[in-house]
Order: sequence, then structure tokens, then C-alpha cells
Amino acid sequence: MFALRVVVFFFFSGLVEGTFKKWIKDTNFENPNNWNAGRAPCGNDVVNIPDDSPVIYVQINTTLKELILPQNSEIVFGERMTLAFTDQSDASCQSYSGDVEFNVNNPRKWLDPANWCQTDTEQGTCQQAALLDSEKIPCSTDNIVFPRNRLYSIDLGQNLNLKINKLKFSGTSFSTSSFQQYLTSPDGIRLFPPTSGSSRSTVTIARLPSGCNDLTGCSCGNDRGQIFTQLCSIIQNRCERAMCRNPIQPAGSCCRMCGVVFNATIAPASGFRFNEYKNLFQGFVNSRGNSSVSLIASKVGGGFIQMVLTDPNGELSVRVAAYIRDDLNLDQRSGGHKYRIESYRLTTSGSGIPTPTTATTASSTTPSTATTKGSSPTTGSGGSTGASGSSSSSSATQSPLSQTGGKGMSGGSVAGLVIGLLLLFTIIAFIGFYLYRRKMGRPIYAQEYLDAFNPRTLLSRGSQVFRTSGRRQPERTVSDSGFPNPLYGTSEMFSRTEMPPMELMPVEEQPTFDVSDAGFNNPLYGTVGKQEPQYQDPSHIPDDSTI
Repeated sequence: MFALRVVVFFFFSGLVEGTFKKWIKDTNFENPNNWNAGRAPCGNDVVNIPDDSPVIYVQINTTLKELILPQNSEIVFGERMTLAFTDQSDASCQSYSGDVEFNVNNPRKWLDPANWCQTDTEQGTCQQAALLDSEKIPCSTDNIVFPRNRLYSIDLGQNLNLKINKLKFSGTSFSTSSFQQYLTSPDGIRLFPPTSGSSRSTVTIARLPSGCNDLTGCSCGNDRGQIFTQLCSIIQNRCERAMCRNPIQPAGSCCRMCGVVFNATIAPASGFRFNEYKNLFQGFVNSRGNSSVSLIASKVGGGFIQMVLTDPNGELSVRVAAYIRDDLNLDQRSGGHKYRIESYRLTTSGSGIPTPTTATTASSTTPSTATTKGSSPTTGSGGSTGASGSSSSSSATQSPLSQTGGKGMSGGSVAGLVIGLLLLFTIIAFIGFYLYRRKMGRPIYAQEYLDAFNPRTLLSRGSQVFRTSGRRQPERTVSDSGFPNPLYGTSEMFSRTEMPPMELMPVEEQPTFDVSDAGFNNPLYGTVGKQEPQYQDPSHIPDDSTI
């Protein structure tokens, strides 16, 4: 009997209990987040409630200066509550320039993670937990709580099948059918306003004793399909820029992040336990990392066990993942009894995982772990893969570098390589041409070198000439006589006929000049033999005897 009790205890201790998701947005009067002043109204305020505002719940005694009521909205006053008005100044009321206005105009969306928080118990306080975006809204294994003494305005969305485990609304538990009836009641219509033009989403409540009774883990169910698509459309504008190269995007995440993703497939009949597997990873995070490294453990669509290590720039997560990777490889070589997985896929951001000095490098493996089976899970949004960035399929036979992933050559690198090769071939061709001409004993001129690469020269050197269209032309031989000149009879075209006489221009009568020995008659020096010159030759030097 004692042995039986021990077995039963260990069986139930391994179950994964469903968590609680609590709705944190309301339409209460005293909630400071519901007012444009960032505080609840007080004695110095003129309070304005716009038309089409949701139902407002006033449950505390309040003093105002003035209240402007809407025409088609509703205010619910709590039991024994007092609302007073005064013209006297309230020293405790913080001044505000303008009217204090209620700023909740539209119902809050069920699929908005900002409207939920995770707790351990029904009455517990909100906890800061590392979760995927798909796990920040109610999952199929979660227990949903809407606290008492509050009013809400909730949009369930359209044409969706929302699955949860339990639902307690203001202290009342609902089943699938009873909640469907409540939505059609007057109170249900006020708190869950129907949308026009399309059918409202349905809510399926499983009401299981434990949220998850599968020892291998349970999938949230929100990481694919229309739910994930609408979820990402709400929060994509809130994504922070990832401070790393090649950021990752795990399955179930709408935003990219820095870190590492392990996607593992469970070995059949291995006794895999989700909590044990998670604790092994958490042990490495606690011993090798620090508080900045977060571990997100999930079972995602397709049955993959996904472990995400993330930090602001991904460097610490990459270092911790190196130790986990080597331990996984060592376990696979030893038979896989520690992690009890069949294979895994590793995706990392940044430049890759450095190999630790104390890690054991995989050198051999069994045939069953030689390859990674399965593919990376998909996110279900736009057909993108669940893990982006540098990725690789890791197994025990791969080297550490092949497991860290890498990035292919970019377009600029390929273009630079091609240009470099072309320059190299050009230089080699020039050197070969230079050596050939030097060997032949002929000098090299720049123009002759350029002519050597002229397309017309290259085409005319062969025995065949090709036009641009690619047609083959008949062979053309050139004789030693050179270019055929019709004036000298070297052309066969004109060798058979006589050349007609050329027509001469009509003779123009030209002026005559004296071509005698006396030369040209210059009037300055006179004409020889006829008269004395009017002027003497300045170059002539007279004889002294004549002076």
C-alpha cells in the first residue's frame, strides 16, 4: 500500500497545472487610468462623461464640482455610495487645466496582452513572467478570472473560437452553454458589446480539473491561425527594436528578439517530462548566466518543445546556449537518457555561439541522432517561419561552427568578388600579352595594345566573320596588294574597262606679267632704260668725290 501511494504521488506531481489569467482593465470611476488627468476626479473638477461611453461603476464616496452626464450611456452606483457636489476649493485635489474626461471609448480587446496578467491563484497578484506573445492572452489550459466589484467593457472579436479551461466572472463560474446565454442577457450585452456586421466569437470552456494533464506539456493553442494573426496585428506597433544582428523570432512571438531558440522533438517512448527538461535548461541559465537572461519554455504547434533564451543584446544567451548545446550532444552520444529528446534545432541571433573552453565537443554519434528530424515550427502569421535569423539543424555529428548557424554572402560581397575576379583576369591577360610581344621582339605601343582588344579587330582575325545577329559570313581573304584603288587599276572591278576622260574646268584668262630679265616694273624704283627714278635707292652710297 505504501508503494502504491508513492507511485501515485509522483504521477500527480509531474502534471502541469493550469495557470490563472486575470483581466486587469475595468470601467470603474475610481480607476485613475480611465481619466485623461491620470487620476480619479475630485472636488475641484468638472467631470465630463462623453456619449457612447461604456457602463461606469461608481462604488466610493466622491465629491465633485460639476458632473456632465451623457445622453446614451449608463452609470451604476454601488450600494450605500454617496456622490456630493461643492463650490468650495478642495486643497487635497490636484489642479488640472480643463475638464476631467472619461477616456474609455471603446471596448477592450480580449486578444490584447495589455489587458491580462498571470497569477498563481485566483486571488493572487499579477506576476512578471517571461512569456511568448501567444501565451500572454488566455490559453486553452488557463483559468480565467474577472475580479469582483468591477465593471468591464470587453470585445471578444469576430469569428474566433476562444478556448479556455475555466471562467469565473465576478465570482460566478460559467460553462460553455451558460456563458453563451449570459452574453445574450442585458448585463452580458452591456459588458460584452456585440459587434455589428459579423458574428461574435465563441468561448469554449473545457472545465478540466487540471489545465494540462499531459506530462510532455500542453500547447497554448494561440501560436497559429486567425487568433495569432489578430494578436500580432494588435501588438506589432509596440515591438521594440532588437539590439542585435539577425534577431530571432520564435514560434508564438510577434516581435523579433535577441537570443537563442532550441526546438526539440521528443524521443518516442522515452519518458520525456516537460518540467524536467525545463529545469535542465534553467540550471544552465542560473549557473552560466545572470538575471538578465530569461528562459521561455513552451510546447508549440507541431509538438515541438521550444526553449528560448533571451537578453537585451543576446550575447549572454548565446554563451549559455553553447554549454547547453554541448551537453545535449554529449547526452545524445550517451543514449539520450538525460534530455530524452530525439533531435533538436538551434537558432541564434548575432554572430553565432562561441565554443566554451570547458565544453565537450561532439565527435561521434549513433545513427539515430545523425540527422535532425522535423522542421522548424511556423508562426502562422503571413507564412513566415517560426525561427528567423541564422539557423542550423544541430546533431551530435556536426561541428560547433555548423551548429551556430551563419549568414550567407550579401549581394554587395558577391558583386565585389566578381569585379575582383574580372580585374585579376584583365591583369593576367595584359601580362601575358606583354610577355608574348617581348618574346617576339616587337615594341608595344598603347594604340596597338588597344587595337588588339578592339571587337572589329578580334572579329576580323579569324577565318570567319560574324555579324551582330550571329549569321556566318563567307570567308574573306586579303591579298598583299592592299586596299584596291580604282585610280591605279588594282581593283578587279575597274581593270576590265577604261576610265573615261575627266572633264576639265573652262580656261579662265589670267593677267600677264613681265617675265623678262629686267624683272617686274616697280614704280618706286622706275623702269629700266626709260626714265630716271623718282626716288633714289636708299641702299646706294655715293662716291665721296661727287659730293
